Amino acid sequence: METEVIKTDENTENTDTENTEDLKNKPKADAIKTEAGIMVLKSRFDEVIKDRNDFKTKLAEIESEKQKLYEDTLTEQNKYKELAEARQTKITELEVKASKVEEMEKTLTLVLDAQIEQVPEQYRSLIPEELGAIGKLTWLSANKELLSKAFAPELNNNKTTADKPDLSSITAEERAIAEQHGVSIEDYLKFK
Repeated sequence: METEVIKTDENTENTDTENTEDLKNKPKADAIKTEAGIMVLKSRFDEVIKDRNDFKTKLAEIESEKQKLYEDTLTEQNKYKELAEARQTKITELEVKASKVEEMEKTLTLVLDAQIEQVPEQYRSLIPEELGAIGKLTWLSANKELLSKAFAPELNNNKTTADKPDLSSITAEERAIAEQHGVSIEDYLKFK
């Protein structure tokens, strides 16, 4: 297997043990370019993310087991006061976090309401109701351009269809302008 050297900048080099031919034959959609300029196969990237998430899960399990073992040890040693103090500390930490979460939810709701107010009335029904506040904000930011497109104003000026333009009064120059812009002569005269 060849070793490919990838230059990320002038001073550093990274080596990749992928076969050079394999990288050249892979479709570009299967590769992700990192901030350092290194091309990484999407499958490898997904594998690394999966491994990281597995390690986080295992770490949380180990910490949970460690806390349970600590509490069991205190219970066995009849050190209920220390156990109660440890649990009270944990409760206090969680109460602080809960109050912060409530504040964030209120703020998030205010931001969401402001974002929805910016959406024209006729498009508000397009916002998915089944999403939570974060999901709706994400959806709105992803679709902001589509929801806020400015449409041309109505140029009818309350004219009825019975008002037919007089085609005899149009000049050759006006005909050329209408043709150049792909507009019928009648429409050109209506909005002239």
